[in-house]
Parts: sequence; C-alpha cells; structure tokens
Amino acid sequence: MTSPAVLWTWLLVLVAAANPLRGADARPPRAFEMNSPVSQAAGPAGLAGRVVDVQGRPIAGARVIATPGANLPLRQALRLEAYSDEDGVYRFEDALAETDYCLEFSPSAHAYQTTTARSGGFMVTTLGPVRVHRLAGSVCRAATGQKAAGATIVLIDEKGYARGATSGHDGSFEFDDVPDDVGQGTVYAYDGDLYSQYVMIRRGTISVDLTLDTPACLQGRCVAATSNDPLPGCRVTVRPPFVCGFALEAETAADGTYRFEPMPSGEYIVYARHAEWFQPPTRGAFLEPERILALGRVTSAWDIGMHAKSRVEGTVFGPDGSPAADAIVAVPTAIEPIHDTLYDLTRTGADGRFALYAHTLHPLLRTRSVEVVAFSDTLGMGTARVTRTDESDSVTPLYGDVEIKLAGRMRISGCVRDTAGTPLSDISAYLHPNLHPIRRTDASGFYDLGWFALPPNVETRIMVTFKGPRPHDGDMHTLLSPSEREPARPPRPDATYVLHTSLPAAVQHGGDAVLNATLTPADVLTFGGVVTDAAGSPVPQAQIMLFAGNADQNEWLNEMHPERMRGDGFVSHRRAHVPLARTVADAKGRFALHVVRESRASLEIGHFTTNIDPALFSLGVGSPDGAQLLLRDIRIGDDETDKHIEVRLR
Repeated sequence: MTSPAVLWTWLLVLVAAANPLRGADARPPRAFEMNSPVSQAAGPAGLAGRVVDVQGRPIAGARVIATPGANLPLRQALRLEAYSDEDGVYRFEDALAETDYCLEFSPSAHAYQTTTARSGGFMVTTLGPVRVHRLAGSVCRAATGQKAAGATIVLIDEKGYARGATSGHDGSFEFDDVPDDVGQGTVYAYDGDLYSQYVMIRRGTISVDLTLDTPACLQGRCVAATSNDPLPGCRVTVRPPFVCGFALEAETAADGTYRFEPMPSGEYIVYARHAEWFQPPTRGAFLEPERILALGRVTSAWDIGMHAKSRVEGTVFGPDGSPAADAIVAVPTAIEPIHDTLYDLTRTGADGRFALYAHTLHPLLRTRSVEVVAFSDTLGMGTARVTRTDESDSVTPLYGDVEIKLAGRMRISGCVRDTAGTPLSDISAYLHPNLHPIRRTDASGFYDLGWFALPPNVETRIMVTFKGPRPHDGDMHTLLSPSEREPARPPRPDATYVLHTSLPAAVQHGGDAVLNATLTPADVLTFGGVVTDAAGSPVPQAQIMLFAGNADQNEWLNEMHPERMRGDGFVSHRRAHVPLARTVADAKGRFALHVVRESRASLEIGHFTTNIDPALFSLGVGSPDGAQLLLRDIRIGDDETDKHIEVRLR
C-alpha cells in the first residue's frame, strides 16, 4: 500500500515518514494551524515587525506566534503564526483591527522572548543570544557493529527547530549550537533505509550514541467504533509521549487505513481527528491516547475507534437583532492530546446560520453541557449553553435552534487625577474582573482602552478598575524559593500612592464613552523592628512576611515555602488575609516593610479578597535554622504610619 502524504502539523518540524529531513536548515514555510481551520476577518492594517539581533542584523527564519490579548474565549483559535524573511520581517495580514496581540519569538539561535503589540503598527524586536553547548556522539550499524560513516543525524528541540549533521569516517558527529534552555528534544539517525531509535535529550545532555537498524513501521485503521465502518479523511498524528517538536501526520485512505514508514523506533502516542468524528481519551491526566511501541523488524498495528460528534445548529444575531454573517462559532474541546486548548469551530453564513460538529456532548465524556461561543471582530461576542439530552452512541445527536446574540463592542477612555486635580501617570485601567484590555495612563493621566468586545449577558453597565502602583513587595507573589526572592525595597521619596477603585460605565454597542476617575491619595505604612533569638542575639537573614488580616500558620508557611503548596498555587476562593510584602533581616536583625494604607474596597480590588479589616495585620517570621513565629492581631491607628515590632524567636 502506498504511504499517504505526510502533512505538517503546528508542532511539526520534521517530515520523517515520506520525506525525511536531508539538511540542517529545513523548516516548514508556515505551520499548519490545527486549532484554527477557518480564516480570520482581515483588519485594515494587519500587524508586522522586524526581528534583529543585538548588533541590529536581521534574523531570518524566526518563528513568531501572535495571540490576541483581548478577553476572548477564542483567543487560542485566533492565533496566527509566521516566520521572518531574510530581512527579519514578519507580517500578519489577517490580524484583527485595533487588537492587542501577545507575540512570541522563538528563533533557534536566539533567546525566546515575548512582547505585546497592537495591530496596525510596525515594531522592531531585538533578541539576545542564547547560550549553547556541544552535543556529540557516534553512529554504528546493528548488523555489523561497525561505525557508520555518512549517516544523517537529526536533532529537534522542543521549540520545533531541526538541525542536521553527518557522521564522519569514524561514525562520530557533533552539534555545537544546542541551546542550553532546551528542556527536552529528540535525536535520531538514518542512512538509506536504516533508522535508529529516537533518543530523548534533556537540558545538559552532551553525548548520544545511536544504532542504525531496520526502521519501524506503524499502520492501522480508523473505523466507526459502533459499526466498524472505515473512516477516510481522518488526520492521524504520531508523536513521542512527551512535549517536543517531532510529530508525523498522515490522512487515512478510502478504506480507513494509514501507514507511517519508515520512522525511528520508539514509544509513541497516536491520535486521530475528523470534522465529524472523534477519538475518546483512554488514559492519563492529560486525556492522552494509549502509548504504543513501534520497533524495527516488526510492523506495529494500531486501529482507532472513532465516535460520532454531536451536530450543533443555530443562528448568531448582532446586537440589533439582525443576523450576524461571517461570525466565528466555536465549542471548546474536552480532549487535549497535544496539551493545548482546541476548538471545534465554523463560521456563520450570510443568514447568520451555523452548523458544527462537537464531541464535548458525547455520553463518553463527563461534560453534560457546553458553552457555544460566537465572535465577530466588529460585533463582539456572545454565548449560549447547550445541555446534553441524547445518550445514544450509534447516531449523530442533533442540537438545533441554538440562538446566540452578540453583545457588541465599545470604547472607553478618559483621564485619571487625584483629589487635588493632579494627573496621575502609571495607573492601570482595565475591565473588572476580566483584566482585559489593560492600559496605563500617560504623563497627562490619559488612558484609552480602545475598542473591545463587551462581555456577554452584561446589559446595563460594565466596571472599569483603576489600580495604582505599590511599593516593592519583595517578590511576595511568586513561587520562587526564599533564596531567589529579592527583599522589599523602600519606596521612592517622590512616589505617590492612591487607593484602587472601580467605576461603572454605561454599556452601549458602538459607544465611545469618556470615563474620568478621581483616586484618593493613600499613606505609606512602615512596619519595622528587630528579630532576635531566645538569647537576645540578632537573627540575620530571617524571613519576614507581612499580611493584611490574620494569617493562619499553614497559609503563611506556604507563602514562606512554595514547595509545600500543591496544585497550581492559584487561590480562587476569597480569603480573610492576603500577603502584602516580604523582606529579610540585615546583619543586625533589623527589618522594614512598606505598604499602602488600604481601604476595604482597595484591598478587594488589589487582592481579589474580602472581609478584611484594613487596620489589621499579621507578621510571619522564620529564621535560617528553622525557628518560626506568627504574630497576629497587629493593629495600626488612623493617625499612625510607623509600627515598631520586636520579634523574639524561641
């Protein structure tokens, strides 16, 4: 059977099934965007820029990913990808108009970097060099045990860049430009019809030995799980069971078969996608397919049973009730085999109608309802919830008459001043509580949120938050170990601090609203003192943490030692205390922490918490030898700005 054409995936940097890499500079002209099969409406100005090194020389072949930074559930589906040309220039002609994008730059020989840009502009980005190391090894032949001269060795890093080398007369090879920041990647060799097993490399790997042998072959069928009927047109992806840039993809033939040959031996996961069918998860916390072992001299067979997706039909309406043409409609998926957010999506027709297939409502999955999201770059976004009613696994369930109304777009701008009328710079303005878009006021106090999609189901008003800067908190809100954190710095003498606040703005599609804000100045409170041990001697390098409210023993120890925490470290529930600042004692045991005197509302805005008396504090102290003390019920009066605390550890 003839091997199907092998396609590039968004992670693919190497076509090793039907067209193995034969050089060090091969890369796809444009990655295949697996989670965005529909094109975007083009903005009038697009987005472009140039990538240069520290000497100002253009960097060709840099991979640039642009993801909308607006508060959109579809931001991952609206992601764009391009490569810089020989002049270092990249262009996104389809960028949404007046939209902020997060740009990721990942060239192979320069440091990974992220930045933000607004569509319609042109930005020059300078990328610094990345530290590299040498990786060497040798290639031999399994049949004879002799060294293999002239073999091609391929190295693929986790960012998707491939390098090629050729073994010398003694079978040796080397790569002298492997980035030090490569977390994991793959290396394998081939020579004619012989392939080695792929080898995973990690940060710091400096030596790899490879053996050429009979290549692996993986084949199978995609079939309907309930009838065993063949399914042509499925995209089958094969990749190692770890995050790396190496993946292979093929399309099933009319009889549902697929075949990968030749390929490096090793452990793989295999998964298939189809517009109307899906492969259910079978294992793992990441809902991955089963792992299989593909070995040389053996043809591995792996059949994939697919289940019918549900069909969701409906109409998208604009804010005025008329049909919304060319709007994107999407359902988030529940299966993430490549650790990324994916969507089943389509576009509406001229009559606003849509029909898409989604697997999320299938009885095999735990989800009983799903949110259908619609978005238009001119009419905003909207949602509708669909609940599963059909438990059948043999037919395609139909969910019709879904109606989604887009909420529209609006713009908000204005000026921020203090109570004396002085303009305030460096104040963050954003929609609350969604945090996007975020703007900072300029020297004149002016901000402009630009045009943004109104949140669905908001009918009368939207809240805009104004958040001022705070004194350096000593890296309190990080998961760094104490030794990696920088102690809190004293505030600048000319610094001005104000209370955070939120103000309402009337919702109006197409409205260009002006919202001015007056922020109340706030005092700086200083908590200082000395840390001593049981004998009264000072304790240098003691860790001191200040909390608003009364912290409990377990919580403050979690803040002191992030490795104690489980999960992702994000606290979503409302707490009765929040961390404010952290520092370390000097050689004489002295410390000083500086925080703003907050109000209840300001604490709520700044820390997503509530029920805290702004005059109540607690202090956690820990010595380098493990002594600990938590002081609670510390109060500071309205007329006080300094609090001296003597801490004795026992």
